[in-house]
Amino acid sequence: MKNTNLTEGVEQWTAVHGIDLTEDVSETVAGYPHKVYKDAAGKALVETYSLTGMGHGTPIDPAFNFPGTTVACGTAGAYVLDTDICSTWYVAKFFGLDNTDSVAPTVSLTAPGNGSTVSGAVQVTATAADNVGVSRVEFFIDNALAGTDPAAPYAFTWNSATAANGIHALVARAYDAAGNTATSSTVTVTVTGGTSDTTAPTVSFTAPTAGATVSGAVTLAANATDDRGVTKVEFLVDGAVVGQGAAAAQAGRFELSWDTTAYATGTHTLQARAYDAAGNSAASASVLVTVARTSASFTEGFSANGPDNAGWSLTAWALDASDQTGSTGSKSILGAATAAFNTVTRTASVSVALTANPRLTYWRKLDLSCANTTASAAFRVIVNDGVDTVVDSAVKSGIGTLAEANWTQRADLDLSAFANKNVTLKFVVTVTDTSTNNLSRSKAWVDGIRVGPPSGFADTTPSPR
Repeated sequence: MKNTNLTEGVEQWTAVHGIDLTEDVSETVAGYPHKVYKDAAGKALVETYSLTGMGHGTPIDPAFNFPGTTVACGTAGAYVLDTDICSTWYVAKFFGLDNTDSVAPTVSLTAPGNGSTVSGAVQVTATAADNVGVSRVEFFIDNALAGTDPAAPYAFTWNSATAANGIHALVARAYDAAGNTATSSTVTVTVTGGTSDTTAPTVSFTAPTAGATVSGAVTLAANATDDRGVTKVEFLVDGAVVGQGAAAAQAGRFELSWDTTAYATGTHTLQARAYDAAGNSAASASVLVTVARTSASFTEGFSANGPDNAGWSLTAWALDASDQTGSTGSKSILGAATAAFNTVTRTASVSVALTANPRLTYWRKLDLSCANTTASAAFRVIVNDGVDTVVDSAVKSGIGTLAEANWTQRADLDLSAFANKNVTLKFVVTVTDTSTNNLSRSKAWVDGIRVGPPSGFADTTPSPR
């Protein structure tokens, strides 16, 4: 509306709410004046935005259209004479309701300070800005919503006396009218004078499993939870702490990489211990594993711009410049097949002498794509001791693509059925398509092949497989 109408509207609405005409907030949003009038309790009751050149408008009038369209929009109202002003569209655009705002707000917590100690009533404040306007700011304590403020200055009062003594994490999240969001950096504070926490966490050791034989770098894993949040999980080997597990949240799976090469061959005891902010702790049951430092019977890394081992047969497989280790000069092998009204198979194979308790670990990237409903694309790993046996596979059938954008590791596939045998290890890509468009394909990159005793390596293949 025109400024004269805006002034009159403010006077009327402040009178309705019984508040004065002195604005409590005066700022600019996207270059336009924004004012907020609050009551004695600090609640925002009247807000105004002044858009230069705007006129008061009714919602719909067929005489005027949204800019660039044939859709009718608002026209001038009766308060002050305006003409040819599409007010509905401009108002919607200003508040981000025209579906063109993709810019997220910015937000940061300003109080309390990171690392500070707090007690009693704590004023939690944040600053937020947006190219159009911030619709609200939410405050979270330990990932739980604790307060919301729809207008600047953004704040809420946290009664820390109801929280447990110890460390707590605070974040603020800002929203705009288009639904874009942004989250502040985490601020941690220590509460004193809060409630006492006497409940210990729960923790269970999950990997490796009891009785496993491990070697090389092994991922230690444990699941831990606490009613107030887990602050850390320690991993112990033979009673000595070897490190703290990393996790994305204050509960769930914690992991640590353990280098077994520093330990003697034989049995070792693994355990996890979880802590909360109050200092309560709990230990998992112990797990016994065997460290085996026996070297692998076969390794292939294509580390010298070609196979490291003699005897490879590469039927339409070729060396490729990509390499899962990122080593300069190293390569992988790539098998690729496309089909048009037929089935095409490409095979890479090598002879391997297996030892006792053999396991296969290798790295791969897949690109299996089918262009019609009758097409299929597959990748298979086969062990042949006179008969082909599939020991690992991935298949895509029907329209769509199964693709691995990054190298993934298939770890410790069990080959014990072939222990102490001379076998042929095969990597096979196959594609079948009954059409003639030659668009269906089966591609696989393979690198970092290891055959030997259990490695303890982590399987990184995305789920579901």
